[in-house]
Amino acid sequence: MAKRESRETWTQRIERLMASDLTDTEFAAELGVNVHTLRSWKWKLGKTSKSRPQTERAKAPTPTPTFMEIVAPAPQPDIELLVGDTVR
Repeated sequence: MAKRESRETWTQRIERLMASDLTDTEFAAELGVNVHTLRSWKWKLGKTSKSRPQTERAKAPTPTPTFMEIVAPAPQPDIELLVGDTVR
């Protein structure tokens, strides 16, 4: 069974990943770890984007729900279909 590494180890790894120009897959291969494990730790530690620091993400405004009017379609006229001349 594989040895479990500490949160501190993963924190350092994710910080190195964020500072690098490597993709998650490339970085995981370089470390010799499963890319899904790497992404799981990245998510747990709140490191979801290389483009903005964590503090900026926290300040981003939460979208406010907006009102959307739903209009029902106009009623359609009844259609009568007569086939042939037979009355039963």
